[in-house]
Amino acid sequence: MDLSADEGETPRTPDTLVLDDNIYLSPAGRARLEGDFARLIPDNSPAKVAFSELAAAIKATPKVERPWRHLIHINEAQETLETEMEISEVESDDEEHRLIWTGHYRFSLTNSLLPQQFSRYGWILGGGRKELKDDGVDIMLTLTKAQHRVRGRHARLALNDKSNALLLVVDPEKKVRLNGEPIQNESRVITARRTRLEIGLLQYCFEYTGLSHIRYHDQLEKLRNSNVLQGTVHKALEATPTEKQIPMDNYIIHPPFAYGSYGVISACVRRTDGAPFAAKRVARTARSQSEIDFEIAMFTAVGGHPNTCELIEVLDTKSLFTESPYDEVYIIHTPLAECSFEDLSLTTHGYEVCMKALAEVIRGVEHIHHLGYTHRDIKPTNLLFCGQEGQAVVADYGQGMKQETSKDHKKGTIKYLAPEVLELKRRDALKTKETEDSKPYGNKVDVWSLGLVGFELFFRPRGARENPDLSTEKIHQLRMKYLRESRLPVAPFLQRMLSWNVESRPSMAEVASWSIWPNPPPEHTIDSRKRLINATISEPEVADAE
Repeated sequence: MDLSADEGETPRTPDTLVLDDNIYLSPAGRARLEGDFARLIPDNSPAKVAFSELAAAIKATPKVERPWRHLIHINEAQETLETEMEISEVESDDEEHRLIWTGHYRFSLTNSLLPQQFSRYGWILGGGRKELKDDGVDIMLTLTKAQHRVRGRHARLALNDKSNALLLVVDPEKKVRLNGEPIQNESRVITARRTRLEIGLLQYCFEYTGLSHIRYHDQLEKLRNSNVLQGTVHKALEATPTEKQIPMDNYIIHPPFAYGSYGVISACVRRTDGAPFAAKRVARTARSQSEIDFEIAMFTAVGGHPNTCELIEVLDTKSLFTESPYDEVYIIHTPLAECSFEDLSLTTHGYEVCMKALAEVIRGVEHIHHLGYTHRDIKPTNLLFCGQEGQAVVADYGQGMKQETSKDHKKGTIKYLAPEVLELKRRDALKTKETEDSKPYGNKVDVWSLGLVGFELFFRPRGARENPDLSTEKIHQLRMKYLRESRLPVAPFLQRMLSWNVESRPSMAEVASWSIWPNPPPEHTIDSRKRLINATISEPEVADAE
């Protein structure tokens, strides 16, 4: 028996017992030891009586085999049914004080406890249908479903393959209340550690047990390795609720996984379907407002292409009840990528994968230029790699510009700045008269930056650092010598992209037209991208003719 106080928090579930000296007997602690990540606890008299009747039937017929019986945990001793302020119409006075069996329903990712059709349906909850195999449910709620207004297959709890989020899924003509909110013909992510569910006249507390994230993720990975679950999930997505997650409108924002001078990136999950997205959080002040507005406008303009980010929504934390000059904006967008070009190299992924990825971001930048924008911060961490079967995407538009030319040399990352931008920096530092005669730069700065990314992708050993004692010009000469001597087919094309003289450097449209790049597959269209964004978990309707 496990005596524990759950992480210092006083348990509030219906079956928690208080012992002497402020020690709590926590059923959640026992469930964790058994590997259960969640449990469903009867929380009103009808639900408790219905559970007790199920437990009594199991004890009376121990040899009857039904899979749903293995998902019911029955406590060792009976307890007295406590009187409630409002007695349900389905109870009698005798039932108020009788002894009942107590316990909870188990939710585990252990193979031996998974429903047979878990990969398609998850866990089906209801009163069962006798004409179906094993009563057609995984969580049997009552033996008297008509009395409790519970359908045979009333609702489901299922995992979203792309986010690991646990969803309550309710089909048409059925209804469940989640914390009082009626859910019908839709789904909701179970976002809180404890959630109240009402199914017919039965009320429950759904509780995450606090199973360690490492153990839970290990269980999920085993299911993926055995093809019970499909796809991959970003490592920044926490599978169960934690205090660090922030509810924000229709999203749950997870802790940041990437940081920059302009903002931080988090993974987030949409409440209505569990779909994963990236959330860029930026601080808004009077000075940064125009930059934020521009980035949102650029997101909107360049979206709809397979190799650019797609803006989903903008969340504003500004409140009418505060006068603070500081607030935050969340830019919700796709994709939520596991890797960037910083994790990609010739030695780890091979020539064909690197060529495909580079060709895709070239098309993305060419699309951005075609719309009149310049990115100005092309670097490995801003080029996302969504796996060998996915797309490479140009991300982070916070440094972009719409005008054809500029003398603003304070945008971008020093290492990847084109020579003409570095020259502006040099002249500005000297503060001489020649500063006024400096030539502005145009969108070919992106061609240079992408050429340098390509050079590192194919030729620079992972972890190698450039000699800080060498000048920019000397380093450039060494790169060009390396490219001239290389036998890789891509080398002469990178040479042209890295032309020191901006007049000799090709435009991005010209670069994208080179025949060396692999052709994009026909399915890489705007429509296919839209389908990807709007996709949710597979939601086959659970038929119930009652």
